[in-house]
Amino acid sequence: MFYRCMLFAGMIALIQKMLQLYAAKALQHPSEQPSAVDQVIAADEDKWEPLIRQLIESEQTTETEFSQDLQKRMEATLLSQTSGSYMQRVQVT
Repeated sequence: MFYRCMLFAGMIALIQKMLQLYAAKALQHPSEQPSAVDQVIAADEDKWEPLIRQLIESEQTTETEFSQDLQKRMEATLLSQTSGSYMQRVQVT
């Protein structure tokens, strides 16, 4: 039973990582100089908060700019899907 729980936990972690990589790829914005959002989505989840703090403290971005850029990318990704599609419904949640 313990082995099954460990195996299940490992599978959950793997699926979470795969979803993070998928989201990072979908949100990537092709540019010569990566923005603050590009840097954060390319990093592992456990490094997001310290990286965002570092970017704001070093004045590479502001909290408002970061939020606006991320919101625009999420909207563009969502709106690029077929209207009413299952993929769009999954991404909304």
